[in-house]
Amino acid sequence: MSTIVQPLTELLCKDVKWNWTKSCKLACETVKQLLTSSTVLVHYQPEKSVTLAVDASPYGLGAVISHEMEDGLDRPIAYASRTLTTSERNYSQIEKEALAIIFGIQKFHQFLYARKFILLTDSKPLSLILGPKKGIPVLAASRLQRWAIQLSAYQYDIRYRSTTKNGNADTLSRFPLPETMEESNNVLFVEGSEVNKEQVNSLPVTPDKIAKASRDDPLLSRLIHFTVNGWPARSDLSAEYLPCYKFKDEFTTEEGCLLRGIRVVIPSAFQNRMLEQLHDNHPEIVKMKSLARMHMWWLNVDTDIECKVKNCVPCQQNRSPMAKTPPNPWRWPGKPWQRIHIDYAGPFMNKMYLIVVDAHSKWLEVITMASTTSESTINALRYLFSSYGLVEEIVSDNGPQFVSAEFQNFVKMNGIKHIRSATYHPSSNGEAERAVCTFKTALKTMSSEPGTVNQKVSRFLLSYRSTPHSTTQVSPAELFLGRRVRTRLDIMRPDLSNKIQKKTTPKESQIRTFQEGDSVWIRDYRQSTEKWVDGIIVHQLGPVTYKVKVGDLIWKRHVDQIRMREPEVIVDNQCSVTNGDFNLPIPLTSLNGNQAYDETSPDASAGISSETSVRTPIQAKTVETSKTASPVLERYPKRSTRGFPPKRLDL
Repeated sequence: MSTIVQPLTELLCKDVKWNWTKSCKLACETVKQLLTSSTVLVHYQPEKSVTLAVDASPYGLGAVISHEMEDGLDRPIAYASRTLTTSERNYSQIEKEALAIIFGIQKFHQFLYARKFILLTDSKPLSLILGPKKGIPVLAASRLQRWAIQLSAYQYDIRYRSTTKNGNADTLSRFPLPETMEESNNVLFVEGSEVNKEQVNSLPVTPDKIAKASRDDPLLSRLIHFTVNGWPARSDLSAEYLPCYKFKDEFTTEEGCLLRGIRVVIPSAFQNRMLEQLHDNHPEIVKMKSLARMHMWWLNVDTDIECKVKNCVPCQQNRSPMAKTPPNPWRWPGKPWQRIHIDYAGPFMNKMYLIVVDAHSKWLEVITMASTTSESTINALRYLFSSYGLVEEIVSDNGPQFVSAEFQNFVKMNGIKHIRSATYHPSSNGEAERAVCTFKTALKTMSSEPGTVNQKVSRFLLSYRSTPHSTTQVSPAELFLGRRVRTRLDIMRPDLSNKIQKKTTPKESQIRTFQEGDSVWIRDYRQSTEKWVDGIIVHQLGPVTYKVKVGDLIWKRHVDQIRMREPEVIVDNQCSVTNGDFNLPIPLTSLNGNQAYDETSPDASAGISSETSVRTPIQAKTVETSKTASPVLERYPKRSTRGFPPKRLDL
C-alpha cells in the first residue's frame, strides 16, 4: 500500500511543488480499488485470534491489526501510522519501538481491550522487558515504566519477529501519515479522567465543597501543589509531609480534589462526617475499612475507623465472636525426608536459627546461623542434604533469602519443588511456625539452667527427638531413623546384650586368653633395641584386650601383641624338681646337658649339688636369648608347651 501511494505522499512534503502527474492519478485509482476490495481487508471477528504487528522508523510509527485465517495467512483488519514529533525523534531506538506498541494499543483499543491477542515486534529486548509474565521493570527508563503500566491493562503474548518478516508494519513506519490532534488523544487518560470524576461525585459531600476544604486545609493544599508542580526532594520536606511522600506517585488531581488512585483524599474538616457515614447502621471494623477503601482515604484512616468502632458502646455490647477459617492441613508424606518446612527464628538470644522440620516424622533440625543470606541458607541445606539426601519439596515463606534467584536456581538444579506460603500469612507454613514457637519456648524455659546456649539447644533436640509426638504418637527418631535413640533414661533398662553374646559366641573359641597375674611378653613400640619386654597381666578389658603392667607403667594391648612367657623351673635342696604351674616332677638334663636325668640312677644325687638351679633346655635357651633379643614365637603358641612332657604319676 505504501509503495502504491508513494507519489501521493511526496506531494504532501514541505517545499515540494504541487504537480499532479499520471503516476499520482494511477496511484489514487489503484488505492481506491484496493480499499474497496475484500482481498485486502477483512471484517473484525471476535471468535478469531487477533495479531497486532508494530514497528518504528527514525521518523514514523506503524501498526497493523490482523486475523489469522484458517489457511494460516494473516489478513489485515486495519492499518495505522503517524509521524514522530520533534521530541519523539530524540528517543532512543528501543523507546521508539516501545512507543510504536503504545500507539498500536491506543489506536486499536476497541479491538484489543478485554481479550487476549498476540503482539509482534522486531525488538528482542522489548519482548523481554514488556512481557506480560514480567513485573513492571524497576530499572528501566521512567518512560518505559509508564508504558509498562499502561500495557498491564491488556492480556497479550509478546513475540519477536525479525525485520524481514515484519514488512507490513515496517512499511507503514517508513511512510507515516501526519499526526492529527484527534489521533493523539490518549484513550487511557480519557477513561481514567472519567472514572475519577465519577468517584468524586459519588461521595455524600459535593466535589465543590471538598475542593474548597482542600484549598483551606494546610496539608492537602501543599499536597495538591506538589502533585501539580512536582515533589521536592525528601530531605527538603518537613516532617508533616513525609508520611505522604511514599504515595507521591499515586496522587492525582481532578476538579480541584486530590485523589489517591481512585479514592478521594478527604480534608480534615470532613473526616468525622465521613466516619459517621461509614459507621451508619453500625458495621464492623472490616466492613468499614472495605467501604472506605472503595471511596476515600486520609492519613491514619484505618486507625480512626478502629477507634470509632471500639468507642461505640452498642457495637461492643453486641459484638459477635471472630470467625475462624477452617484448617487446611498439608498432605502427610508417605516417607521420611520427603517434604521439609523451613523458617528462620530470631533474632533470639542474640542469634539467628534456621529451623527445619520433616513433615513425615516431625524430625527437627536447629542450625545456628551467622548470616541469613541466600548463600548461607543454601550452605546449611546442602549440609543437611549431604547427611540425609535430597528432599522432594521445600515449604517456606516469602523471605528474601527464599525468593532470590540464587535459591530458586539451587532447588531447580537439585530437582526440588519449592512451595512458598501466601504473603503475610504465616499459618500457611504452620509446621515451621509451630516448630519455631516450640524451640523458643523451650529455650526460654531453660534460661535459668546452667550451660551455654549450644548445650541447651542440644539437650532440647535430644529430648524432642526421643519423645513421642502428639500427632504421630511415635518419637521423631523412630520414624526418621528407624530406631529409638538412647537417652539417660535407658540406663535403668536391663541390658540383655551379655546374655545374647554368650548364646551367640562359639563354645570352642580359638582366641587365646590370659589370666590375671600371668607372666607374658609385651610388644614394645618405643624406640628401643628390645621389641619385646616382660610384663604381668593386670586386668582383662574385653575379649581380646588386656591391661598389662610393665615396670611402673600400665599398657593396653591386643591379644596379638601379647605372648606367653614360660616360667622358670627351680630345684630345691632335696633335689625335688617341680614345675611352677603344676607342681609336678619333670625330667632334667645332666650337668653337661648330654644325658637325661633319671632319679633311679645312683649317680643322680651326686650329679646335682644343693645350690644348683636346674632349667629345662627350652627355658635355659629362653633366658639366654632374652638378654640379646626377643624370642621369635609362632603367632598362636599353645599355652601348655614345655621342653619335655611331665612324668606320669603312679596313682
